[in-house]
Amino acid sequence: MTEYGKDHIERKDKVFQVGKSKIEWKDDRIEIHLDELATPIPRRVRGRITLKSDKFFLYSTWLDDEKKHRWGPIAPNATVEVEFPDQKTAWKGHAYCDSNEGDEPLEKPFHGWNWAKAHIEDDSVLVFYDVKQKKGRERVLPIRFFPDGTIKRIAPPPREDLPDTKWFISRFMRAEPARPAHVLRNLEDTPFYSRSMISAGLLGDRQLVMHETLNLNRYASPLIKLLLPWRMPRID
Repeated sequence: MTEYGKDHIERKDKVFQVGKSKIEWKDDRIEIHLDELATPIPRRVRGRITLKSDKFFLYSTWLDDEKKHRWGPIAPNATVEVEFPDQKTAWKGHAYCDSNEGDEPLEKPFHGWNWAKAHIEDDSVLVFYDVKQKKGRERVLPIRFFPDGTIKRIAPPPREDLPDTKWFISRFMRAEPARPAHVLRNLEDTPFYSRSMISAGLLGDRQLVMHETLNLNRYASPLIKLLLPWRMPRID
């Protein structure tokens, strides 16, 4: 996750290149070619990630009341192939791909959010996006994406508090009261962000859920800004 200045970025019709890495659209798939330098111990990370889907979506919606931030899945139900020869890593599996874009820094309008995604047995994908704004009401997007391209909003189940992270970030998950949510595995735990695998009752059954919490108040703090270059070096 290296940040690059504008001189290292090139954008074409079907290719977006940042440094030596690029994202390329090829008919029925998206290919991500990575050539980066790991931190804090420098070493080359080279590989390819290929994402394929029978249905790509054009759905997009606003996250904030001022309509400056947009989100939408590109391929909610997809397959992924990962190949990193130098790390002797190669695998295939289920994938999800979405897009966030905005006209200002995220920490300006938002305190943060809780996001969750579940792949349902009928190959639909259920997403909950709970956004807490600094000005305006809290917003929730409870949306189900079907393989044929149908998009349906559902009635969101109640929120249920999850245990705080190791960095004392509060978080929650939406789940049916008869099948409470619980954390199966913490995948990433940082001072401002966490990602976890969760089991939760949704749509009348227990589902495996990918969950993330982002605390933008933490992210905006001067101390965190000093720490970020150790994980996200910047090349101007």
